[in-house]
Amino acid sequence: MKTPPAAGTRHTDSQRSVSALRGHTLRSITPGDVERYVAGRIGMVAPASVNRELAFLKRVFKVAIADGIAETNPVTKVKFLRERNRRTRFLTEDEETSLRKAIGEEHWPPVLVALHTGLRQGEEFRLRWDDVDFATNIITVSDGKSGDRRHIPMNDTLRECLAALESRLTSSWVFPSTTSATALDPKNFLNRVWLPAVKRIQLANFRWHDLRHTFASRLVARGTDILRVKELLGHRTLAMTLRYAHLAPGHLHEAVQRLVPERTGTTTGTSEEHTEPAVSSRRVSVGTRVGKKWPGTESNHRHRDFQSRALPTELPGRGDANH
Repeated sequence: MKTPPAAGTRHTDSQRSVSALRGHTLRSITPGDVERYVAGRIGMVAPASVNRELAFLKRVFKVAIADGIAETNPVTKVKFLRERNRRTRFLTEDEETSLRKAIGEEHWPPVLVALHTGLRQGEEFRLRWDDVDFATNIITVSDGKSGDRRHIPMNDTLRECLAALESRLTSSWVFPSTTSATALDPKNFLNRVWLPAVKRIQLANFRWHDLRHTFASRLVARGTDILRVKELLGHRTLAMTLRYAHLAPGHLHEAVQRLVPERTGTTTGTSEEHTEPAVSSRRVSVGTRVGKKWPGTESNHRHRDFQSRALPTELPGRGDANH
């Protein structure tokens, strides 16, 4: 069985399912072969990842049958794994401060970029300087998971970080390898820098992908419209973004408050009364810090930082692999 030509690094996991069956003809592959492959993958990756690989392999056989080079689809007889309802983890302010100290300033930029863009790991480490426009303060993601191009605005903190990187003068990659000729391998960075730091400060149940969750949760907690968050994350459906909706200030409370009739002025002959609305749209959300600078930033402007404001570290969500 020949492996289809690579269409991009984002398909690596799907191609693995085909490569694992290398040496077999399409007609010789049985449901048992597929089940053995699944058994070997369980424990190595999340159930959602295995299911995506199975879906890819199922599609391969569907096309093969249509082309007349296979008679049956063995994947249809293999049960997909049940995907657990995972919890979405994101950084608190104190955790971010500790993580920054553990990683060190030299290696902090990739983490900062993730926190301020919400880029997926592959999108970030494939980022080229041609994708970064300092004139318009826009980062363009042209090879995202969905294949669609999207644009991410740079805030001041992100812009200053990127502008200071030496790779602007030495490489076409934002985060280059030691030779500057190729992009930095994310596995190299994770094993060499990220994982030791996370282990050193005992940051429980936290992965690189959770930086993306942190980006989204902080946006919503600061009142960003959920549709804008969806656009920034590059989600195909709103359902994927709604896991963060309950973090919005006044979530659902403002909606039900509209059922309360508006208060009118009195005619009792007393001086004019000024009544306060039952729910103030300017109420400061729980955990908001006023008049203090956040660690690692240069101002208090909301657009300059995305530090956590006493948010919970986890929330119920759907299976989150590569969202």
